[in-house]
Amino acid sequence: MKDKEKQMYMDIAERVAKESHAVRLKVGAVLVTESGMLSIGYNGTFPGDDNCCEIKTYIGDGTAMSGDARWDPVKNQYYTLVTKPETYHAEENVISKLLEEGVPAKNGTLFLTHSPCLPCAKILAKAKIKALYFKEHYRSDEGLKFLASKGISVIHYV
Repeated sequence: MKDKEKQMYMDIAERVAKESHAVRLKVGAVLVTESGMLSIGYNGTFPGDDNCCEIKTYIGDGTAMSGDARWDPVKNQYYTLVTKPETYHAEENVISKLLEEGVPAKNGTLFLTHSPCLPCAKILAKAKIKALYFKEHYRSDEGLKFLASKGISVIHYV
């Protein structure tokens, strides 16, 4: 794949991320199949559900103060946003769309705005993608290590 194509796909992933309704972090994904077909995904809720991806967890109810604490003037209290467990990750959405259409991800290349978590990395390995390009590191590198251990090319795209 040419460098200008890689840049274009990463640009698309960044644009797709903007469609997410998440407040804490917007993540975008573009999978380019072996035949050149594109599938896109971003983090969000199940179609038809409300588009709220996070819940407020108020400081003082067992949550430690962190750098991402926000102020709620109505409750006069700090809170953090925690991703709802039912929120789909961008990687889950991109693979699900291919599955719905019966299109294989095998030997595809995935462009992600943020590195995958371990559960998503397992899905990507099972889908047999051949390469992952990601822009930003997110939390743990367990997902990246897992993909690399399965022979999947992992590239930090800057």
